Amino acid sequence: MDKPLQDYVTAQEAIMDGHFRQGDYMAAEAVLVPLIAHLSEKIGPEQIKVLRLRQALANVIRLQGRPADALSEMEDAYKIWEANYLKFHPARMDAAMQLAVHLSRMGYSNDALPLALEATRFAEIVWGPDNDQTMLWQYNTAGIFKELGHWEKALELFQKVLPMLDAAGRERTTYYACAVSKETALLLTDLGQFEAAATQYEDALRRMQTCHPPHHPETVFALGEYALVLYYLRDIPRMHQILDRWQTALLATFGENSLPYAEFLERRALAKSWGNFGKPEFQQALVDMRASVSLRETLLSPTHERTGRAYLNLGAMELDMDNLPAAWEMAKKAEAAGQGSRALLQKTLVRMRDAGLMAKDKAAAEAFRLAQVNYDSAARAAFAALAQRVEQGSGEKTRMMRDFTDMQRRQTQLQDEMSYFAGLPSAERRPDIEREIRAEMEALSTQINDMGAALRKLELPFEAMYNADPFSIPQTQALLGPTEALVIFDVGEQEDDWNFVLVVTQDAVTWREMPLSPSSAKAAISDIRGSIDLQMGVRAGISLKDREKPKEQGFELYASYWIYRQTFGVIEDLLEGKDHLYVELRGPLTAVPPQMLVRNDAPGLAQADWLVRHHAITVIPSVHALNLSARQDARASKPFLGFADPVFGDAPVSQNGLRGALSPLPETAIEVREVARAVGSDATQYVRAQLQASEAQLKQETLQDYRVLYFATHGLVAGDMVRPGEALTEPALALTAGDGQDGMLTASEIAGLKLNADWVILSACNTAVGDEPGAEALSGLAEAFAYAGARALMVSHWPVESRSAVALMTDLFARRAADPGLSAAKAQQQAILAMIDTPARPEWSHPAYWAPFILVGNPD
Repeated sequence: MDKPLQDYVTAQEAIMDGHFRQGDYMAAEAVLVPLIAHLSEKIGPEQIKVLRLRQALANVIRLQGRPADALSEMEDAYKIWEANYLKFHPARMDAAMQLAVHLSRMGYSNDALPLALEATRFAEIVWGPDNDQTMLWQYNTAGIFKELGHWEKALELFQKVLPMLDAAGRERTTYYACAVSKETALLLTDLGQFEAAATQYEDALRRMQTCHPPHHPETVFALGEYALVLYYLRDIPRMHQILDRWQTALLATFGENSLPYAEFLERRALAKSWGNFGKPEFQQALVDMRASVSLRETLLSPTHERTGRAYLNLGAMELDMDNLPAAWEMAKKAEAAGQGSRALLQKTLVRMRDAGLMAKDKAAAEAFRLAQVNYDSAARAAFAALAQRVEQGSGEKTRMMRDFTDMQRRQTQLQDEMSYFAGLPSAERRPDIEREIRAEMEALSTQINDMGAALRKLELPFEAMYNADPFSIPQTQALLGPTEALVIFDVGEQEDDWNFVLVVTQDAVTWREMPLSPSSAKAAISDIRGSIDLQMGVRAGISLKDREKPKEQGFELYASYWIYRQTFGVIEDLLEGKDHLYVELRGPLTAVPPQMLVRNDAPGLAQADWLVRHHAITVIPSVHALNLSARQDARASKPFLGFADPVFGDAPVSQNGLRGALSPLPETAIEVREVARAVGSDATQYVRAQLQASEAQLKQETLQDYRVLYFATHGLVAGDMVRPGEALTEPALALTAGDGQDGMLTASEIAGLKLNADWVILSACNTAVGDEPGAEALSGLAEAFAYAGARALMVSHWPVESRSAVALMTDLFARRAADPGLSAAKAQQQAILAMIDTPARPEWSHPAYWAPFILVGNPD
């Protein structure tokens, strides 16, 4: 650049800088646009000086409240950086970090993360960990981790950089340390570490006295967050002290007609109300809370999430005061703002009904809706996504929907992988792998954006892919037969939550409170599962000698009866005459097969009145699962494909602290061939056994062609050691290894399969739920098969004893073959009762043998 041009650029930059300092960003933009155009013509648009000016232009555009235009400018400039400069050129890395920060501000943290990690890694290596720019970029990267929900990783980075900033001791680093201290306090609060958060807020506020002038907005916000932490700690006296400081700062900086003041009123109401019910202070608190809500409605909107949170607090106070219509209004408004509270909605609904302020049929309909919208799980989401795909038929829309959700699942996996590598010590980092991950993340981001735009153009019910609308009572009743009932056990997460059971039949809806204590239920179910200690010949992953067979007194009959009384016993009268139940289980109830509950206080197994004697049972993850079979208008063409008796090596396997080897399962080949014949399939053609029962063979099959897929093998869970020093990170089915495959068909690999199966049978172990009561109703394997396209599943609650599993499953399918009109649930019920009443071996009448399998969804 010659001197006249250099002088011109310097002069223009000085003018622009003056506008910027005065906050006149429009004038700054008016200087930058012609300057960039002139300089691009003279020296070329790819020169560093031009690109730096474009970064400045993007920032002044952003500061004018045009973030989308700013992002467009940044991205266009960054394409030029990519085309003309080496990947690790310092100026290009700076541009990458600026783009990452702006992407994160715009809500595109998925796209921001690979850019930020790459720039930070460069800075750590080239400039060193104690360089000002390195520490700033670490701070930026931690913020992006926080936005993505990786709070522990963000906290780790903040806590790493804070002492380094302090050690640097420069004015700039002191300012950064002030921000990092506050962000650390916020993260500790989000993680529920309130004692540590309170200490950190004291540190942050002390730093702010030197970083900021009095009553600076950052200080105001920190005081407000600190007050809330003190409320969580129930340190009300200290909270009042902070509230006084906060109010003084608020009035000096923001005034009374502001959102910060609305938050102050809300938190002052919390402080005044605590422990003061029935006293004048509570009435004062109610006045403050109402004023806070009114101010938020005016300054934001009734549907803003911050207004929604205020509705929740006001609704709880109105409920305490027995102002039921006002409490219900606040609860509904909070829900409309995306801040629905199961506890507030249900408690208010019950009291409205009991007080005669809401008709019973309307209350029942509302309870049914709430039971659907206030619960989520991975399996529920998988079935909801499958239901949406099925509803669209078998055309291009369905394929695109599946591809879109596949890409999103892969994106989440890559983020987790990148987080893992980013957290390793420098000596253990793998730059080659990290580059590959970043490249795939960048490519995926573009594909996801393009696919999302294409789906919207097709006028697809896009949001329904994730948030399926709840079923109405008439919709649900239309899916039930005259002798069927839907039972939903609506169990909350907290010990003091109200728990309900809802029963829907063709002609009635009833909901009742359950006297269920989640902690007591968890203990009882742990006792029940502890008495199912089968380890002889099981498909559990390791070969062990037969141990002592379960004894009658070893089964916790009373615990099973107690659980029944707390759950099904509450609605026993409503289930008379209903021979088939669709049951949605939640909370600790997910860890026990319903059929093994006992209806009487029996002295022994022979006298036990098992629930399975009265009802065939289908477990469903959501009401939407009822609708899947009704929409099977494109069923697979072939009846059956089975995998059994894989070939295992002699490598030791460790499971639950025990070591052994994967034991051969020759009887499973008999099981699967019998089942194949029962469904009218050629066993020699459609049963893969021994070397053919391989992971490689499965991945070569056109699985969409089969209505029933059957796996009889070992099941393993996360943590099992399948090779020395290498533990599974997710559940898996054991198949024959070879042809480039390790023989472990993991949950993530299953989710990548393309199925059109009416039914997938996992005649293995632990495919329903883990040993811990309260886990989700379906494990990773079952959820993955549902996502892949299985409309129904047969899964197990514990390691199945192989010989009894052969007998039970072949009997089930033989009964369906003999009576084509017999439902899967009825066939399972009959096979179980036969094993209880006329077992081939005496010990098989114990529930350890006949109870592990549950039917999930309807394959009929």
